Amino acid sequence: MIREKWIDVARCFGIFGIYLAHMGTNAGNSVYFLFCYIIPFFFFLAGCTETYNKEMPLVDYILLKVKRILIPTFLFVLVIILINLIQNENCAAAFHLLKQAVIYGEIRNTPYVGTLWFFTCLFVMQIFFRLLRFLRNKWVILAISTALMLVSEFVLNHRPRIEPLWAWNVDSAMFYIFYYALGFSFYPYLKTWFELNNRVKKISWSIVFALLLIYSIALFGQNDLFEDFAMNQVFRWFEMILIFPLFIIMFMLCLSKLFENVEAFNNYGQNTLYLCGNEPILKMLVPCMTGLLGLEIQFPSPVTAYFYCLILLVLAYKFVIPMEKAVLEWITNRFTKIIG
Repeated sequence: MIREKWIDVARCFGIFGIYLAHMGTNAGNSVYFLFCYIIPFFFFLAGCTETYNKEMPLVDYILLKVKRILIPTFLFVLVIILINLIQNENCAAAFHLLKQAVIYGEIRNTPYVGTLWFFTCLFVMQIFFRLLRFLRNKWVILAISTALMLVSEFVLNHRPRIEPLWAWNVDSAMFYIFYYALGFSFYPYLKTWFELNNRVKKISWSIVFALLLIYSIALFGQNDLFEDFAMNQVFRWFEMILIFPLFIIMFMLCLSKLFENVEAFNNYGQNTLYLCGNEPILKMLVPCMTGLLGLEIQFPSPVTAYFYCLILLVLAYKFVIPMEKAVLEWITNRFTKIIG
């Protein structure tokens, strides 16, 4: 089965959001807006595409995920290590990065990790979710995933959402698996609704999109439409965990539906892993390359940060990714021969 085009467009928009979010204050109001939903968004989309994963023995599934997720991730790690060695002229930073990758699995919020934590977290999450799928009931799976999220928030001695500590991002996976399970559970209904093949669907979709557009614009301007209720701590928690991310996720999905036939967006969305993995690499290399010309990259306004992120995406897609795919193909072929 071929996944819906709007899923790839959504992933493309998400990647741009990742690049922009890591611009910090240079990106203006968009940073607050992005951090309200961007991580749940990616796990939700991953849960949607879980629908298309074929049934196979667990060992074969793990090997497949090693090939598709971990090997590319460690390729990005090796590139970053090389850059650190060249820039720092010592191996301390490079050794630290290697230790983080191999032993601890790129724990989120630690130095040098950047976006790479997402891949190890996703790897752990998908293996565990494959075990949950043996239950054959998506609502039971969603209930268990919700329970894991609540445990991570209220039972553990630390809060993974804010302060992740466990190796291979297992604690982060406990929290974000909730969004993964939501995507898996509700994707069939979204897919049917997004077909827009009758008047009821078209009208309801248009109304939902219009309301979510108003909400998203307000939130982008840092205006909380539910501010009167947000004084209540319980409501505030629900707002942070459910309302903010899920409303914007739905808005982004509706927006992606509008652009589903734009081939460029589809192509970029199909290279999510590579584009995401190259984000920290390009943000290290591009300033060095412009320095050769005596130029310094500056961001006098958020608009310049937007254009800079677009340029990085194009550079990655047009020049860097083709080379990486060739190297990765050689590595994965050797890996396949070793495991038989």
